[in-house]
Amino acid sequence: MIRLQGGLRQFRRVIPPPDAPVRVEAVGKPELALETGDISEGGMELLLPEPPPVRVGDELSLVLKLPGEPALRVTAEVRHMDRMRVGVAFVDLPGSGREAIRRYVARVTHGSSWWQRLRELWQD
Repeated sequence: MIRLQGGLRQFRRVIPPPDAPVRVEAVGKPELALETGDISEGGMELLLPEPPPVRVGDELSLVLKLPGEPALRVTAEVRHMDRMRVGVAFVDLPGSGREAIRRYVARVTHGSSWWQRLRELWQD
């Protein structure tokens, strides 16, 4: 587990690098242009170019396209949001999907120190 201020985070969360982006499509909501802020086995942050047409508690059907993995269809619940970001938790993620995300997180974090990732974040 990853320790956070005031609690524990269950899964390691990564910010997709430019050379290995996670593509996301909202099924039935073509007006939602989604970009991934971060991802973990438990959920993800979605970045939006305009205020989202969703509310906390809404469920979204998403298609995740991880580099080197087959597309995953998942159901995610909106847990928190602000003007341009939406945090979702996966509520219907098959075991194969969890394994695919776990492999992706491992690939992104392998060979990259915490300080290197922090510097990359500040440069963006």
